[in-house]
Amino acid sequence: MLQGFQPASFGSVGVSKPHANAGNRITYLNSATLNRSQHFRGNRIHTAKYTLLTFVPKNLFEQFRRVANIYFLVLSVLTSMPFSPKNPVSLIGTFMAVLMFSAAKEAYEDYMRHLSDADINTRSVDVVDVSLCSSATPPPPQMSPSNLDSPSPSLTLPLLQFPLKTLQWHQLEVGDLVLLRKNDEVPADCLLLATSDTDSGVCSIDSANLDGESSLKTLYAVHGGLPLDAIPSLRGRVEHESPSPSLASFRGTLHVGTAAPVLLTLNQLLLRGCSIRHTKWAVGVVLYAGHDTKSFLNGSAPPYKSSTVMHTMNRCLYFVFFVQGLLCTINAIAMLTWSHASRTPYLSTFNDTTTSIVSPNGGQGYLTFLVAYSNLIPISLYVGIEVVKLIQKYLIEHDADMAVCVVAPKTAMTPSMSMLDPVPGISTSAAPTAAPMLTSFAKCRTSNLVEELGQVELVFTDKTGTLTCNEMVFSACAIVGMPRAFAFDSLPIKASSVSTASAAPPPTSACGSHRLHLPNLLIPRLSASAGPRALGSTNNCASESTIVDVQLTSPKKQFPLEGSDAWTSLYDSRHPNRTRQMDFWLCLALCHSVAPELDEDDPTNVMAIRYQASSPDEGAMVAAARQMGYAPSRWWSELRFVCVVGKKELDFCRPCAAMLSQRSIRIVFKCRSAASVTVWNRATHAEETYRVLNVLEFHSARRRMSIVVRAPDGRLRLFVKGADAAILKRLATSAQPPSNDDDDDDGGGGGGETTTSANDPASPHHVAWITQHLTEYSEKGLRTLCVAVRNLDQATYDAWSTTYQAANMIHDPDLRESHVASARNAIERDLHLLGMTAIEDRLQDGVPDTIEQLLAAGIRVWVLTGDKEETAINVGHACNVLRPTSRVHRLSKYKSESDMYEFLAELVDGMTCTNAPRPTSRPPPPVATISAKMTQDVMVLDGDALALAMLPSTRQVFIGAAMRCRACICCRVSPKQKAQVVQLARDHVSVVTLAIGDGANDVSMIQAAHLGIGICGHEGTQAVRASDYSIAQFRFLRKLLFVHGAWAYHRVCKFILFYFYKNMLVVFTEYWFAWSSGFSGQIYFPDMLSLAYNALFTSYPCVAGFSLDQVRSIDH
Repeated sequence: MLQGFQPASFGSVGVSKPHANAGNRITYLNSATLNRSQHFRGNRIHTAKYTLLTFVPKNLFEQFRRVANIYFLVLSVLTSMPFSPKNPVSLIGTFMAVLMFSAAKEAYEDYMRHLSDADINTRSVDVVDVSLCSSATPPPPQMSPSNLDSPSPSLTLPLLQFPLKTLQWHQLEVGDLVLLRKNDEVPADCLLLATSDTDSGVCSIDSANLDGESSLKTLYAVHGGLPLDAIPSLRGRVEHESPSPSLASFRGTLHVGTAAPVLLTLNQLLLRGCSIRHTKWAVGVVLYAGHDTKSFLNGSAPPYKSSTVMHTMNRCLYFVFFVQGLLCTINAIAMLTWSHASRTPYLSTFNDTTTSIVSPNGGQGYLTFLVAYSNLIPISLYVGIEVVKLIQKYLIEHDADMAVCVVAPKTAMTPSMSMLDPVPGISTSAAPTAAPMLTSFAKCRTSNLVEELGQVELVFTDKTGTLTCNEMVFSACAIVGMPRAFAFDSLPIKASSVSTASAAPPPTSACGSHRLHLPNLLIPRLSASAGPRALGSTNNCASESTIVDVQLTSPKKQFPLEGSDAWTSLYDSRHPNRTRQMDFWLCLALCHSVAPELDEDDPTNVMAIRYQASSPDEGAMVAAARQMGYAPSRWWSELRFVCVVGKKELDFCRPCAAMLSQRSIRIVFKCRSAASVTVWNRATHAEETYRVLNVLEFHSARRRMSIVVRAPDGRLRLFVKGADAAILKRLATSAQPPSNDDDDDDGGGGGGETTTSANDPASPHHVAWITQHLTEYSEKGLRTLCVAVRNLDQATYDAWSTTYQAANMIHDPDLRESHVASARNAIERDLHLLGMTAIEDRLQDGVPDTIEQLLAAGIRVWVLTGDKEETAINVGHACNVLRPTSRVHRLSKYKSESDMYEFLAELVDGMTCTNAPRPTSRPPPPVATISAKMTQDVMVLDGDALALAMLPSTRQVFIGAAMRCRACICCRVSPKQKAQVVQLARDHVSVVTLAIGDGANDVSMIQAAHLGIGICGHEGTQAVRASDYSIAQFRFLRKLLFVHGAWAYHRVCKFILFYFYKNMLVVFTEYWFAWSSGFSGQIYFPDMLSLAYNALFTSYPCVAGFSLDQVRSIDH
């Protein structure tokens, strides 16, 4: 409900005029007449290409867009002429069979699309009957500050007390109020107005069918949820942007009564194709319907890709056309010459004395031989190639050596997971036996590129989730003011302890809370002997990848870290650095997008809660904070799903609190309100409730996430975590790192145990100490993040909040993003550094051997990652991209275009870089010499250096230098830069490129390469859906390229050559016969024999033989 709603909290924005701005549209609440007058699209969808009336003309038009079909159409017409030496039945019958085969295939596929459309359009959905509501109930009060804080009696009821009508999806219109229940699929893009979570309006959705993310997201109703009794009779409007394909942005404003406009964002938009999860019901108003929804606007076809072999074959066909025309011309001239010389009286056709080829007789002779030699262009070549490729596709998808067992996800299966099939006989060692197992096979999504797998010369690969397991383990941390860093070697604080899921962050308005209790109630059952130890020891983290249920452990040892130095210093009230430590763990527990998930089978069992993390990194950090006694406890608010507000809820909670007390838990449940949960901490004797005011979400361009909260003591605090490059430059001025000349003032570089205050920034030497650990852990291949905090006064926050809300209200997307970015930067400054974290992501099995074999085969490997340079280099050493003898060329130190060009030119020439001046106008090396020789050198560059290297003046010399190196490692690169690097290689080097990745940030790179490979990992299925092939692990790339790729390349090429040669055998026999038959145009072989030769004697044996032929055995 809209509890605590204050119009002023949305900024001083006036009520908009009742007409849409340029590029925007208006949807009226409960006013079907006004909505219909705007002629919005209906919700009927139509994806089929043909109808009964349009199938024949449209399909023929599509088929005759191919030049080969036009050629055979002309030949079919010529065979019907009197001068044709062939029976028209043979060629026309074959051509019609090919057309009918293609038409039947198109008809079947379109029929399936019709069935799919009908299935979707006829689905049922409940809609609130507004007409009956308005006649049966009195007009509700307008939404105003005076009544928004008072809950409606109907809010507590499990079902709505309004008349409903059931409609089919295609009957929905813009402005309809739809009621969605748990597991229902959203029929249109709807604005979320209310949910069964009446406290905060939370709604969990599964967007796997839309964006490929296989985990859950969290949405929020408009300002916590509108009063249900007022929704069917509200009179207002929603001003929002016109239909847009962007899945990452939505802006609008809700105008109701005299209240100030309410800002609407993507967090309030239910997108068509999503499914409701863990929410009993939700009410929304339709904003976009049918083909205006974001799911259909994003339904563009993937880029068309054609293999190099097919391009070569097309060039060969042009040559064959030329040869055929040349043979026909020679025979036509020879026919006129012979007939003029012989003057045979009974051959009246040849009595004409004209010998020119352009004469009627000459043209007729040309066409006669064109029909006679028609077999030179095989009509069934394309059909045969498709059959061969389909067989290769089948062999790839059913190769048990490229299958791996995985744990079945808890959420419902989606069509994108159809590649997971149960197969007996394939064992697994990591997953628990109780969990259902699925076998992930390779998936071939583009069969026309199968032979391209055998020609790859350049591989672009992502790091996280592709080369590594993407199972994050919290390995170490360093806190400002502590004497040393702590490394956790045997403690399995890993992201696999939480369900890796995508949960959207809370809305940017004040409608959500993170609740913490110290120490944690619910923890995994872990070994009591695990604990932190001093920096520098070997890391032996467990590698199991099972999901751990959150449950209570033995009362004797509630926390694996209890009794350690980190634990003692944190919970010792006399420790001089306790405040800084508390802020550090508090930031990890608050600044995240992790959400708890109740057990659907037993929702009242708070001991069976699992976390859902948007990324494994966040899951590992939240798990670490939980082990230190700082755990987000929003699951208490989730009890609203199983309890009824009133005495029964308190009766449920009191036994729970008593049970926890008997288990020696140091916190007990004290009370709860509609918007928050309060717990009593016996250790600190304080109530811990943190109110979330704003969430500044993580983005790959920002490389950080921030959250503004109001602490229990009333203070306003900004917690920030992110990449060191994004955090360190935003520290308070007094905390900037010292110069190198002062480094020796701190002795050994230790942090030094000092007395700190929450308001004191870290000293420059503390920052330098943290920077030292950042470098040290990065060199070990760990993923590092910095943690910081800023205390805000009320006036500063109020001024910033007004600016931030006003920026979000701007309708122009580009201008809005610019102002929002400026507002974020304005508050994310003057930070106080708290410390750093180090997370381990181990390599997948078989990655070093696979990369070594790729390089041994002459295939260059480029690693494109967003990690730090030191981390990327360390992973390069671990996976054999870098050898001990490799020379590493770091381009990050070159900051100007001229310096970059000079170094790259020296590298291309094979010379050692010197300080001697050289002319910068030296011409770049020719592209033909780029791939002449591959050295053992490795090139390393970051995003800034890559931007310089890809300038027009340096890009050619850059690609020349990179192609001479054994490998290239690009770190700190954005998804857009990944695609640009791939496109650069395609434009300047004549090699087949392959891009492989597992996340949404790899989609552009996968689509830009000749071949795109998706990894079925922990980051959803967007990369898989955008790929041409998908595999479960990187090591399967070895067999995909070296076995299936080599076989397919050999089979397809030999099939094409055999097809040409077998037809040339017949045609040149006819050509030789023409010299013995007076160039009369008579054919040597009977029509039916020639037809049987192509259709029976050579086609099927050719397809069967070359589809299974092995140029080498699999052992070789």
